Parts: sequence; structure tokens; C-alpha cells
Amino acid sequence: FRSEMEAQLIKLYSQQVSQYYQVRNYPMAMELVKEMEVYYPNSTGLQQDQARIQAAMNGGAPPPNGANPGQLFHQQLQQLQQMVPQQPAPRY
Repeated sequence: FRSEMEAQLIKLYSQQVSQYYQVRNYPMAMELVKEMEVYYPNSTGLQQDQARIQAAMNGGAPPPNGANPGQLFHQQLQQLQQMVPQQPAPRY
């Protein structure tokens, strides 16, 4: 059940962050990345997404491979299914 739910969450994240990126709503795309990092703090895909969005926010050209943010993290689905998400720290 958990891996099916995780797969749906990651797919939704991928679609949303990619859509925000395409319409240049970089603040919302960055917010989604930061929320996912709460649960997957060591994800290189999320780190790459964040770097790509930050570069776009700073007016930089997109990297040559052309992958939108979200796609990189989505490609890590197999790896993430083997990881146990961390519980987020309580927010006070």
C-alpha cells in the first residue's frame, strides 16, 4: 500500500513541479521541492530539481539535457521505494 501511495505522490509531485516550471512559476515549484525534501532529505533528484529551479529564478539558461524539474525526481522512483521516508520534525 505504501509504495503504491508513494508512487502516486511522486507522480503528482513530478507533474505539478514540471507544470509550475513550464509556466515560470518558480516560487511555487521551489516550494514543492522543499516540501518533498522534508520527507526525502537526501534525494539527489530533488537537489537537482532545486538547482535547476534556482538557476531559472536567477535568469540562467536551462541545462542542456532539457529535463524539467520533477522528471529527475520521478526517475528515482525505484530507489525511493527502497528508502523509508523520514518523519518530518514537528513544526512549532
